[in-house]
Amino acid sequence: MTPAPLLHAPWTAIPGLTHAFLPGRVEPAAPVRVARQVHGTRIVTAETTHDSSVEADGLVVAAPGVRVGVVTADCAPICWSSCPGEGTS
Repeated sequence: MTPAPLLHAPWTAIPGLTHAFLPGRVEPAAPVRVARQVHGTRIVTAETTHDSSVEADGLVVAAPGVRVGVVTADCAPICWSSCPGEGTS
């Protein structure tokens, strides 16, 4: 039996934000963009990352509907979000 994903209750109230914490090596149901963590300073756009061979320590998403994943071992993941229109002129 596959364990259910864990959800963070406050995030479920944010319109358009889909999230889940997957326990262990559970494969997500939808395509997810990931990078191979290398403990460096490189940040890449998720829209250009189509497989996990890209080496980076951060992913930026600008397009709606692009899902990103973070695989961690000894580091804590950090997620920032902004509402549409925030920070734009």
